[in-house]
Amino acid sequence: MEEQDVESWRELKVAFSAYIGLRREFLKKTSATNFIRNAFSVPEERAMAVSLVESYPATERVIFFKQLISLAGYVNGFTEECRRLILELPRDWVMSRIESEVNQMLVDADYEEYRCLLELCCELSRNLMVEFAGRAQESEDEDIREVGADFLSR
Repeated sequence: MEEQDVESWRELKVAFSAYIGLRREFLKKTSATNFIRNAFSVPEERAMAVSLVESYPATERVIFFKQLISLAGYVNGFTEECRRLILELPRDWVMSRIESEVNQMLVDADYEEYRCLLELCCELSRNLMVEFAGRAQESEDEDIREVGADFLSR
């Protein structure tokens, strides 16, 4: 190994250790959840927000449900990760809220949003997916109807 590679590795270890300490102290603050929620709305802060949410135990992540489902509802660099975080939340808690959240999001949804939300619903409950796919088939938008048909054929 070259000396500069060894030095780069050492610098990375120091920075990572510092980050872990800063994260631990930040998450103890009562204002941490507000900062994290707000970070979901700032594109350059989203990666940090998602990473910080992962630091919480699954049962405590429920406070970020609206932010997670919002990012899981369209194609972006965090769609899959947010979907996974939602699936790790307490199932009964999610199932008691998911229908209402998805209903709100689908009011003005396009093809992409329908597809992403149906993917999430499919992983949570086939019945839920069938309900929303049926609704998609009633849309005036041909692309949304196609998404509904695609999911109902699964």
